[in-house]
Amino acid sequence: MTDWNQYKGDPRNSGLRRDLEGPSRPAEAWTADLPGSPSSPVLDRDTVYVGTTGGNCYALERATGRRRWTFETV
Repeated sequence: MTDWNQYKGDPRNSGLRRDLEGPSRPAEAWTADLPGSPSSPVLDRDTVYVGTTGGNCYALERATGRRRWTFETV
């Protein structure tokens, strides 16, 4: 994952980082057991933010997936 300061990363909304090479053998680093279906994650430095159909927003530690906090939206 990479830090992007806007949707899809650049003014063209390309969603690409041509200056980065992906891993040659991707592997699952961690999973998070969250109630409901998750939205697409948002990454900011060392935190992953994700909402769920369960009505909550979660902040997860990027390296481990450990839950930092939960915000109830409903």
